[in-house]
Amino acid sequence: MRKPRKSKTTPRRYDVEKLTDQEIRIEFVVKIGGAFEALIDRMENQTVQKAYEEYVNTTNKITEETVGYKKKKQVEGMPKALENKCNDRREARLKYLKQPSNNEL
Repeated sequence: MRKPRKSKTTPRRYDVEKLTDQEIRIEFVVKIGGAFEALIDRMENQTVQKAYEEYVNTTNKITEETVGYKKKKQVEGMPKALENKCNDRREARLKYLKQPSNNEL
């Protein structure tokens, strides 16, 4: 009996191309600079691991707020009804794969 394959998920990527816009870049620099000043003040009483985790979490949060994630490319000219059917099929497949007990014959 075959086990259902796990779907591979691709990591979400930040839309760093937005940083070419001068206003967004300035906003990002201001936010990140202010956040790092606060991090440096709190770093004295922390372990290296805890400080690194705060650095990563802060950087990711600010990047997500400022530039967001890249959007998946859509095929131009696909009829809306067909696009909806594709989305319904994708959701049904993921639901099926997440419930292995119902997949057995």
